[in-house]
Amino acid sequence: MKVFLFLYPIREYVNACIEHFRCFEHHGCDPKRLNQVIAARYRAKGYQVGWLFFSDPGEPLLADLTRTSEHIRIEAEDSVFACGVSFDDHVANKTYPDLDPIVARLPRPIEYLVLGGFHQNDCVDKVASAAHSKGIPTFVDEDTTEFFFTSGSRKIPLVRRRFTLRGFGVTNPTFVGLILEQRKDKPWFTQEP
Repeated sequence: MKVFLFLYPIREYVNACIEHFRCFEHHGCDPKRLNQVIAARYRAKGYQVGWLFFSDPGEPLLADLTRTSEHIRIEAEDSVFACGVSFDDHVANKTYPDLDPIVARLPRPIEYLVLGGFHQNDCVDKVASAAHSKGIPTFVDEDTTEFFFTSGSRKIPLVRRRFTLRGFGVTNPTFVGLILEQRKDKPWFTQEP
């Protein structure tokens, strides 16, 4: 089974990106287009789509769906998971979830895992690393992380044939070199210039 897992589709993160990057004014961003990208790249190709939420404050195994962003569309056939840590605990105490139970809850047998969501260089990277360490072929679709909001959603193709840094708009050779150096031990990230 192929799985696409999006981490933390909550209004606090989506709205912070929209406001911080002023994506409507500067980039022509349509936050709901993220649903179209996920549908074209993953739903249409038979991936099981999953959503990882922070936990309900009183029930660590129950997802706190009250925080769901109005820009995110969760379908009836999708899987919804709780991370084991509430949003308030994460923010106030910098508490991170135990990654092993998250990886263990993924549908099995898992053939390939693609991750998106918030935040690419923090939680997404940590879950990708944990899955990779369990032998799961893992890839981070950077178009579906917070960088969706910074690059302008109209520029992101519904289907990307090849994942390269230049395809994401990174063209400065020095910057490309620095990014590739940081990724050399992280095969779940794009490795091509």
